[in-house]
Amino acid sequence: MSIPKSKPKEVNHSFLKPKNTLYYGVDISHWQPNVDFTKLKQDFVFHKCTEATDYIDPLYKERQKYIQGSYHFARGGDAKKEADWYLANCGNEQLVLDWEIEHADPVGWCRKFAERVKEKTGKECWLYTNDARAKKFAWEGFKHYWVARYGINNGKPSREPNFANWTIWQYTSRGRVDGISGYVDLNIAKVLPESVPNSPVSGFTKFSQNDPAWKNVKMGISNCTLGKNGSTTSSVATLGTWFGDTLTPKDYALNNNLYTKDGLILWKQIENISKKIKFLWRYYQFNEMIIDKYLNNPNTAVVLNVDNGYHWVSALKKVSGGYLASDPYPFPAVNRKYRFNEIKGFTVLQKK
Repeated sequence: MSIPKSKPKEVNHSFLKPKNTLYYGVDISHWQPNVDFTKLKQDFVFHKCTEATDYIDPLYKERQKYIQGSYHFARGGDAKKEADWYLANCGNEQLVLDWEIEHADPVGWCRKFAERVKEKTGKECWLYTNDARAKKFAWEGFKHYWVARYGINNGKPSREPNFANWTIWQYTSRGRVDGISGYVDLNIAKVLPESVPNSPVSGFTKFSQNDPAWKNVKMGISNCTLGKNGSTTSSVATLGTWFGDTLTPKDYALNNNLYTKDGLILWKQIENISKKIKFLWRYYQFNEMIIDKYLNNPNTAVVLNVDNGYHWVSALKKVSGGYLASDPYPFPAVNRKYRFNEIKGFTVLQKK
């Protein structure tokens, strides 16, 4: 499902081709020491993680729960060792190789790095570079490219990259956004990073109700299966991992005391099954202020009731005009934006 995104009125994106859903984000590091994530309304945030084989950005760890992706700044030494250093320090976010140096074999080096990431994690590594390098070499081994082209660099997008196969376009280094003091890099993305895994942003497992390991499992004493009716259960299990829980949707479904005979979850029973989750409250109307309060608290998490009340998703982060959430229906689970008017209610879970 493609969800249209409203664009700032003062910016004209009509020159962008193809015309599709666009997302907006920032990339930061310790060079942005003052960041208020409660005020940051971007769709995604990337943060520097590592460099070479001996450097970790000093602010990465404390900000990790707020980011969708991280990047490793390559120095051109041993590609596998640099990849191993990155993997030893990064989290469950989208991984990116930042390539900005001169090298005898840039394509070969970057391919080795990406192959090492895939070998150890099963994940696709994205590549960041500038427009000139992106056009100059015949890149191999990457599905997504993050390309920098600033044009007049006045804080607004001006000249689209000549490298047409970009996924993210870093269009300025002189951007300004709420929540960040001073200038910051701004980006437009055609694809939202899929590893935005938690509330607020990272550090948990996104469960799908249609995982083959449990999609046909019946929930409690009902005849309802997780695959057809397990969005609530899967969202609770997803947010539980944010609190350090290890229960899967199947673990919940096998408990006869958790559901009515019609397969409806009994919220209060969750805390009798999970050692990490306490049920706090079920709200039957949308309330932005209350959702924000609990979404910004690391000890609480929010499950959103959407699709006219028939579906539940795990809230991840507030974005422009709504909330980013992990939708458990597809396999694997995907991140989707739900606008304020699409949310019919919500439930708050608390860490025990």
